[in-house]
Amino acid sequence: MMLDVHEGWISILPYNIPMRILYFVISYLLLCLGIALSNRCGLPIIPTDLFPRELSVKNGRLYQVPIRELNAMRANKVEYNNVVIKDTRLTLDQIEGRTVDLELVIRPADKDNLYKKFELCFAENEKYHSTLCFRPDESVLKIDRKFSGSERALVHQSSCLVNGDSNELKLRVILDKFSVEVFINDGEQVMSAVILTKQEAKGISFLADGAVKLDIVKYDLL
Repeated sequence: MMLDVHEGWISILPYNIPMRILYFVISYLLLCLGIALSNRCGLPIIPTDLFPRELSVKNGRLYQVPIRELNAMRANKVEYNNVVIKDTRLTLDQIEGRTVDLELVIRPADKDNLYKKFELCFAENEKYHSTLCFRPDESVLKIDRKFSGSERALVHQSSCLVNGDSNELKLRVILDKFSVEVFINDGEQVMSAVILTKQEAKGISFLADGAVKLDIVKYDLL
């Protein structure tokens, strides 16, 4: 038989309004400190808010996109078109940051010779990174944060089966300090994850196994 002693000791604590406020403050600070210490991030609070979304129904499917007010926060537009990446990792001038709105259109450079993998690497420095990986032959998109620096027992990978063909994939990737949101094909599917890497890791790079043609539009979020 198991004995629950929690109710026994908590029932003797004062339960007036000032003490309830005190309990909340203490528990909140302990929780924040525990998260910070377990991830060695040195922060008392880990903000992981996601942006509100607008919902609509198209062809019987629910679509989600960021609220239109987010567009007013965009600044410093940087655009690249028809960038070909073949069997290498590529970084581009001014494509970096941890509070960014990134729009990608990914296509095979040669439709008769499909690439094997495309990877977006973000929150990156010499030690840490997280990735967004697409394999067109499987139509699987995966977020991987194994190397983000977290030491907690987390599920580090999540994936989804992408609808549509392999000739074009549209992604909108929103990085907001400690979170990433991925809107797939104009919001037909959405993925999100918490990224606890230190803010100094601002690198963004692209990798292709095979030949990929890429359109990129990047905004800073102010």
